[in-house]
Amino acid sequence: PHSHAHNVVLHTAAELGLPGLIVLLAGMWFAGRRWWHRVTLVQGGSRIELIAVGAAFVGYAGHHLVDIPATMPAIALLAIVIAAVAVASDPQPSTKPAGIRWQVAAGIVLWVVVIGTGWWSYTVRVRHLDALVTANNGAWAEGAVALTDVIATDPLMPLYPAQQGYIWGMAAAETGDSAALTQGIAALEQALELETAYVPTWLNLAALQEQAGDRGVAVSTLEAATTLAPDGGIVWLNLGLLHEELGDADAATAAFQQVLEKYAYAIY
Repeated sequence: PHSHAHNVVLHTAAELGLPGLIVLLAGMWFAGRRWWHRVTLVQGGSRIELIAVGAAFVGYAGHHLVDIPATMPAIALLAIVIAAVAVASDPQPSTKPAGIRWQVAAGIVLWVVVIGTGWWSYTVRVRHLDALVTANNGAWAEGAVALTDVIATDPLMPLYPAQQGYIWGMAAAETGDSAALTQGIAALEQALELETAYVPTWLNLAALQEQAGDRGVAVSTLEAATTLAPDGGIVWLNLGLLHEELGDADAATAAFQQVLEKYAYAIY
């Protein structure tokens, strides 16, 4: 299964039907018409700029016939910028005195804020990736500790504690460190407070709870996950295996039946 049809026309048709296709094609037609109108009006560097924008948009649109990279925010932003330049109103001579207007000053401030927050986000991301590389090289505990500073810097990002919980779990599995296991469970619970609907975190939490010997609690965790992902075969599979370990044959059979009904094609 894929999240999209790898073709923006097919995907729009599948998700929005004929009305969506009409909006998509009409929007492209009006934008293209407006772009060509501007190309015929301007001269010199402005015309060259508009021709370049048109070429960029053709490449962007062509890519979306075989994939939909606009699902990434940065690439979607690129399309907005291209479209804005292509269809923006033609500049009019200013009747106000020369000098920096408040709009220009506000724009400068805005760009400073955008660049500053972008740089801050980048530095956090670098530390995050460094911690993951450390953990991936086998230094699980060291990588988990490094993520603590990342989480403190950006405490509202659920990905960070979710990954820290997984890494603490790996450290506990390799060393038998019960403290690492406790920290892993706490990190996953923190991640779920930030993003309750992310089922993989529920699965990892249940795994660490089982690893800690709390199989009954792990069952409750997996049951909560089934309410969030009732068609998720992997959730039912883990629940069935856990019931089997607890000796509850009826509950295990019922869970495995759910797997066969909802996710049979993925069982291997």
